[in-house]
Amino acid sequence: MALKRWLGLSGLVWVCLLVGCFGGSTGDGPPAAASSNETGENLAAAKEQERTAEGEGQVDAKRFSDSAGMKLELESVDGISQEKAGDEDGLAGRPAPNLTLPGLDGRTYRLADWRGIKPVVVNFWASWCPPCEMEAPDLVYLYDKYQGQVEFFAVNLTHQDTLSDARAFSERHGYRFPVLLDEKGTAARHWQVISIPTTYFINKDGVIQRTLFGITTRGRLEAYVQKLLEPS
Repeated sequence: MALKRWLGLSGLVWVCLLVGCFGGSTGDGPPAAASSNETGENLAAAKEQERTAEGEGQVDAKRFSDSAGMKLELESVDGISQEKAGDEDGLAGRPAPNLTLPGLDGRTYRLADWRGIKPVVVNFWASWCPPCEMEAPDLVYLYDKYQGQVEFFAVNLTHQDTLSDARAFSERHGYRFPVLLDEKGTAARHWQVISIPTTYFINKDGVIQRTLFGITTRGRLEAYVQKLLEPS
């Protein structure tokens, strides 16, 4: 009986990982995971290959067994990432909205302070989101490699999370870039966040060059960061 229960939990966890974190972004539940242009099977295999090659280990399924507030929509399990660039729908190709939020360190951070200085990557996430767990090591890797050239902001949806969980998540993954707290959900609304993780790649002029809904491979994330550094 215990084995059957464990197998059922394991299956549910992997469905969660492939689907993303669901719910409405403007209601009481957590944001939804976007649909994908990549298949969940291909992306999961790619992520696993990267983790194995780099010795980072597999995602701990037990850690997600009590993910509070997470909802599933099984019809979206065919994929977990979608990207928008240029003049397509969404914010891509437009000036980035205002972003002024307190950080975990007590400081106030303003996206506008970096306009004309360096590109910025803005990542919206929550501690209860399994795909955010999968993506976190990639963000740390990119920050360590490009911190002198690109700024990184990790915006926690604190209005649907807890401060203690956000801090624990950040410490567990070794976040050294600013962790911002969206305590009222204002930033998520202005940035049209309907799924997490959602990542915006903003060029030095303050224009959103690309929007990524969900997760992708480390190599593709790095390619997007490198694109920000190309002459405009």
